[in-house]
Amino acid sequence: MNRHVETSKRFLQAVSTKDSRGVQALLAGDFVYNRLKSFGKPEGHTAQDFVDMITALDRIKSWTFDLQHPVKVVESGSSVVLHVSAQVEMTSGEIKETEYVYFFDFKEGKIAEINEFFDTAYVAEIFS
Repeated sequence: MNRHVETSKRFLQAVSTKDSRGVQALLAGDFVYNRLKSFGKPEGHTAQDFVDMITALDRIKSWTFDLQHPVKVVESGSSVVLHVSAQVEMTSGEIKETEYVYFFDFKEGKIAEINEFFDTAYVAEIFS
């Protein structure tokens, strides 16, 4: 497994624990995050926007990506596609299962861009 795959997994582990310093350490200075909606155009965010977003997820108690058994991993040069399942425990105690697809692009060993796909209708239901 190449270093970009390992870095991608470390990123998701840091996200799942809301480790903003750990996340920030993996991101390039000109990092861009795009959350790609089912409908509509992508929403571009800076590194700080992304860190602020994950630390503000107050309704999530824990968020566990199955990084040992990803659904699919595709590596190509300085890019990685990682399809993972996740278990989300809400502060109410309710457990939700979902899946994410991440496209990671690397520059000089750091994550330069992430494009994230997920079921936006299901995530909206989780947070309603």
